[in-house]
Amino acid sequence: MKRSDIKKKIAEEIQSGLRGFISNTLAKAKNLSDGSVQISKIQVERWKKVLEATHYKSPTPEKTWSSTIADRIIHVITSLKKKELKEPADPRVAEVKKLFIEYTENIKGFTPEINHGQEGKMIKIALKKYKVDEITDLFDWFMNVDKYSDFTCSIKTILSVSVINSWLKERG
Repeated sequence: MKRSDIKKKIAEEIQSGLRGFISNTLAKAKNLSDGSVQISKIQVERWKKVLEATHYKSPTPEKTWSSTIADRIIHVITSLKKKELKEPADPRVAEVKKLFIEYTENIKGFTPEINHGQEGKMIKIALKKYKVDEITDLFDWFMNVDKYSDFTCSIKTILSVSVINSWLKERG
């Protein structure tokens, strides 16, 4: 997540009077090598403790408002951290996509378009049951069988249940 994206997300959750807090938070944030920043949850919790401390002389409605804003900031930071904890991409998915493109170019004579999100998920599911070489055998079989010559040559079509079942039936 880029510095500007974090600033927008936090700014959406708070009133304009707290821009100083955002600047302070971003100034103390850890700059990562890829251009993103890492904000410490401890900073936000410390700020919240100061707001709720007995020596803080603000009126009760202002304390309540400040605490609510601090809760929203913690919520935003927590949700950003959850998104960062994605599992690493399976390199076999990229390999299968690359092989599909090669097969299509060599057998069908065109470079296919790939819906990376949807077809990537289908490849992940297929990789739970089949090896990469089995999936590429399926690609080869599908593109060379006359029965499917009129079908769209896409990963979504090839990895459909009916095509896989036909392939398994013929494969024996």
